Amino acid sequence: MLTRKDGGMTAGIIVAVLALSGSAWSAPVTLYSTGFEAPEFSLGPIKDQNLWRVQGDTNNANVVDYMAAGGSQSLRLDIPAYPENVYAGSWQKDWDWSPLDAGQTTVCVSAKVWVGSGGTTTQMAHYTDKGIVFINMQNGMVFANYWEPERDLYLDGGIGLYHVEDWNDLTLTVDYLRQQFEVTCEGVSFGLHDLPTDGPSSRFQGWSFGGIYGPRVSYVDDLNVTALPEPATLLFMVLGSCLMARHKRH
Repeated sequence: MLTRKDGGMTAGIIVAVLALSGSAWSAPVTLYSTGFEAPEFSLGPIKDQNLWRVQGDTNNANVVDYMAAGGSQSLRLDIPAYPENVYAGSWQKDWDWSPLDAGQTTVCVSAKVWVGSGGTTTQMAHYTDKGIVFINMQNGMVFANYWEPERDLYLDGGIGLYHVEDWNDLTLTVDYLRQQFEVTCEGVSFGLHDLPTDGPSSRFQGWSFGGIYGPRVSYVDDLNVTALPEPATLLFMVLGSCLMARHKRH
């Protein structure tokens, strides 16, 4: 069973109550899915709505109803000027879940992200118990990265392109069995990369969206967090599951 550390549950999480004694999940499981729609989310600051919290000025992360990839609402991020920043999501203290213990091997965090023009950095992150797989989006370029705070270890995971002032399909995937990560933008993979940890990453610990070096506006919509069983091929199962979860909404 998927729980928060404090034992709480929210309507945004679809909990699969399965008999896990000795048996593995045989299909992808949606851990979290939202389009930021009412009544799940109210207009205004997203802080403390469902599992969401905010680092930085809470007025810079709001649910709005005038820009959306699907439905009528999305999350707006007003990224401030350096040295300030803003990050919104659900991470670390809110999530601490072992995919392998639940019969899954891979966790995919996917979303649609709209990024304005300018040199500001917009970020999307997938947290593990060891480090952070994340994307930096700046000046039409996507930079895939891995950072392990404890050792201050940084790994370049590839470079690609995104659409400025338009919606982009992004995925951040970690294979906890093979200890690999993969980033895709608009269905284009930046390749598989080994997690450079001093021990295996075994626990999924959430996600966030945000940025630095503003001012700039970004929007987030159609967020899906999916756990996958042993894949025949990592790429095809991840993309297929994420796309199915996203298109169910339309």
